[in-house]
Amino acid sequence: MLRKYPKSGVSLKLSRFWKGLFVLEGVFFCGTFCVYYKLNTSRDFRHWMFNTNFTALDGFYRIGEFFGDTSVRNTDYKVWGIEGK
Repeated sequence: MLRKYPKSGVSLKLSRFWKGLFVLEGVFFCGTFCVYYKLNTSRDFRHWMFNTNFTALDGFYRIGEFFGDTSVRNTDYKVWGIEGK
């Protein structure tokens, strides 16, 4: 008959740590996706990001330009110029 040995406290703590890390990574992924979706769909949000966090907005524009959509940055600047923002 096989004997069962209880798990050590260290292995239980490590398994909880990895599970927590996995959940935290999922939360960060969802948050990042929500911000990307908002940037992709709302010109007003992009203007707010332009005023508050230009680095993140520039990263969004660069990702779009890498995949071939170069019109978003130019269109935003033209519309903001017309609106006087």
